[in-house]
Amino acid sequence: RDDYNAPNFEKKLEHIEGAASRAALLVKQLMIFSRQTSVSPEPINLNQEVGSVVQTLQKLTDPRIEIVSKFNSERPIVIGDRSQMNEMLLAIGLNSHEAIVPKLVERKRGKIGFSIHVESLAPVFCAEHQLNPEKLYVHLTIEDSGIGIKNEVKDRIFEPFFSTKSAGRGLG
Repeated sequence: RDDYNAPNFEKKLEHIEGAASRAALLVKQLMIFSRQTSVSPEPINLNQEVGSVVQTLQKLTDPRIEIVSKFNSERPIVIGDRSQMNEMLLAIGLNSHEAIVPKLVERKRGKIGFSIHVESLAPVFCAEHQLNPEKLYVHLTIEDSGIGIKNEVKDRIFEPFFSTKSAGRGLG
């Protein structure tokens, strides 16, 4: 058949491959959650990981919300579990989306931004946190134009089971 020569065939094939990879990551996440597999730390190019999540968010979020990314030209390599990294970035992006939606009535547009750069840290900071001042560190910033976090909640956001959402409304 001539379908293989269709103008968008290669792009569709890449989309299918990406969906299959995301499905495999989801299965791995479920297995980690159920303790049937372990975390697999590996070198991860954060530019690629964030780029993948940005593409996913662009398909899932309200079209009035602009999702932008700014990457450093260097390869920001971090050590971590790829599926957990992907899950964390996606969860933060979806939380940003939820924080922006109520403001779309008055503002008409919203924005989620991801930026990555590699930097050296001040020697004093390194000494206080037992870090090597000779090394470079990856700095990831995620910001949005949403409603923000209430002051009374800020101290609890890193508690493992804390959520501001009502039952049945997902994570966060």
